[in-house]
Amino acid sequence: MGLPAPKSVIIKTIERYEKKQKDNEPGSKGLEDNTQNDDSFSMAKKIEQLDVSKRKLMGECLETCSIDELRKLECQLERSITRIRARKTQLVLEQIEKLRQEEKTLMEENRKLQEKCGIMEPWRLPSGNKKKQQLQDKIIVAEAAAGEEEEEERESSIDVETELYIGPAPYRRRTTTKTPTHYI
Repeated sequence: MGLPAPKSVIIKTIERYEKKQKDNEPGSKGLEDNTQNDDSFSMAKKIEQLDVSKRKLMGECLETCSIDELRKLECQLERSITRIRARKTQLVLEQIEKLRQEEKTLMEENRKLQEKCGIMEPWRLPSGNKKKQQLQDKIIVAEAAAGEEEEEERESSIDVETELYIGPAPYRRRTTTKTPTHYI
């Protein structure tokens, strides 16, 4: 009676191993389910925290916030506004540059069309040309009209005091006004 042959020991060990594996399979699925439940629970908690944070950023549910939390929230909003304004400025500058390029393209196209049609721009006409003289006259008239409008605007903005006194006129300092004071 000796020891079992090494081959049979190995076979028995493999059989025990396979049996244990089969026994552990249902347990391993339970372990996976627990892991998934833990993950879904933590995700639900994170979603809830994000929702609370979003409401605070929107100015809702601030009753429970402390002064420090409100200060942090204010700083966060100011940083966000700064980033938003920087992005907006960048987009506006890009749009301005795009419009300038478009303006150059259109002016070049306009110049080519004028050359093609034989039309010259008024400021490029020869000096003896009547059209140029008429244009210069129109410019002078327009400038004069603009000057008159400015003068009228200035005159209309002068404060005028009009008072009605009954009896002799009292001594008072004179002001230069266009509308005289009337006495009855």
